[in-house]
Amino acid sequence: MSIADEKAWNDAITLWLSRQNSRHTAQSYRSSLNGLLEFCEKNAWEISRKDITAWMAHLHNEGRADATIATRISGIKSFFSFIIQEYVSLGMDGEEYRLREDNPAVSFKPPKVERYGKAVCWDEEQAGAFLRAIDTRNLPGKRNLALFVGYLLTGLRNSELRTLRYEDIEIQPGGVIVMRYQGKGKPNQTKEIYPPVYEAIMAYAEAEGKYTGYVFHRYTNMGKIIDLPISDQTVRDSLKYCARNAGLRTTGLKVHSLRHTAAYLRAQAGDDEDTIRRFLKQNNVETTRIYLQKLRPNPDKTWMTVSEMLGLVKGSK
Repeated sequence: MSIADEKAWNDAITLWLSRQNSRHTAQSYRSSLNGLLEFCEKNAWEISRKDITAWMAHLHNEGRADATIATRISGIKSFFSFIIQEYVSLGMDGEEYRLREDNPAVSFKPPKVERYGKAVCWDEEQAGAFLRAIDTRNLPGKRNLALFVGYLLTGLRNSELRTLRYEDIEIQPGGVIVMRYQGKGKPNQTKEIYPPVYEAIMAYAEAEGKYTGYVFHRYTNMGKIIDLPISDQTVRDSLKYCARNAGLRTTGLKVHSLRHTAAYLRAQAGDDEDTIRRFLKQNNVETTRIYLQKLRPNPDKTWMTVSEMLGLVKGSK
């Protein structure tokens, strides 16, 4: 392998990652490729089907979840498909050539994963208790209230809201307030900011006297402003801290659980599936239907009759 060829592979990896629809997907796929290469102690051009088989067995033995393994396989397939189908390099003679002609991951089938099988959401009482548990006597608390009210009312994904800048907020004719953001695979999206969200944001802005840059920003250990978006880890830690204070379980709780909750509450408020699809900006109503079915499973309505048949309910025969 020449230095030029090695550079072409590195350039291909960079280009492949830049083509992904979202930063989250790019990060996940990067982890997949790096994990495979580190396990095999090989370069990308040396990877064989046997290497991938050994890596898959290793992930299974480590007890990795089926969803994680499915994502890893998807990432590796995507990479080698890009290499053989889309990336072309130039040789010293000026002729085009492909870095590889085969996809060593093509025959691997990802484990079947139940969509939204582990989705967590709250009902209105739990969500209300969560918001009331946020201590707003300090600036981070005011920030958290604005952030979490925003997630629950807008249904936005983690990065879509936490990277909001004041410059992205716009008051339109008629007093409607919107924000501009980069959606999942959909740039230049807009979303209405409902009055409770806007009021919480402005209460936070007024408390610290900051009206430009990132809304949900970081602080130094001394409490000074760092104009960078709040980190994923800080949001997760704050979410679980406030949930514990509200007496709520935190097992399986993620920032995305607030998006689940937003959808569930919309359904409870009477929105139909297509309205919720548009609210979540999902492409397919079938996806929304599956989403909602997992969040609100059908309750068992027969247990009472069976209990009466067995004489387990007062007043039964």
